[in-house]
Amino acid sequence: TSDLIGEIGLVAELIDSLRLPDGRWHIRARLRRRVRVQSHWVEDGTLGLSYCTVKEVVDTPVEDGQLAGLVEAARRVKEKVVEGLDRLDAATRQELTESVGSEPGLSASYPSVQALESMSFWLSSCIASSALGPVAPTAFDSFEVLYTQSTGSRLAACQAYFDRMAAHQQHQPQTSRSGSSLSRLLSGVAQALSQRQRHNISNEGDAGDEGEENEEEMEGGAELP
Repeated sequence: TSDLIGEIGLVAELIDSLRLPDGRWHIRARLRRRVRVQSHWVEDGTLGLSYCTVKEVVDTPVEDGQLAGLVEAARRVKEKVVEGLDRLDAATRQELTESVGSEPGLSASYPSVQALESMSFWLSSCIASSALGPVAPTAFDSFEVLYTQSTGSRLAACQAYFDRMAAHQQHQPQTSRSGSSLSRLLSGVAQALSQRQRHNISNEGDAGDEGEENEEEMEGGAELP
């Protein structure tokens, strides 16, 4: 249908496959390139088999003077990603590495445009993985990243994710302190009510003793000669 025209597709290389006992397959694949659907149709006599023509998606050229800014943006995002990776246990980190691949090499002295592009995809993949735990409201939109056509836009999406996370975490301690203050207030109210209740019980006990004495006096005064 025409709804598929303009959509992004992924061309991947199958690395490994394992047939599961229930008949399903567990596969591992590596992304090779992105393509955009140009046209789409269903071939007659194939019981609904779909065909499409595609065009490879490539990043827009990096303009003069942008390289230094991209290097700095990649450095900032990488610091945050490495912090998250360092918090993972060895097994989870190994699983993540097998999923997204090893960190691409990026020369500090002469970084290339291609190396920065690979780095931006690697950083995005790390953030989008479940291992680093992206959850609402700080969730990372990995589908949005697939449509990006520049290293700068991918790094900006990564940085925006960490900015949202920082703002969310900054709000959490305030909620915690407010909760602690409320707990102390409720505890004080409960203590005051408890003391008041004990005081009332004590007064009721004193009043009961006085009533018994008055009753005895009335009984004594009611005797006839």
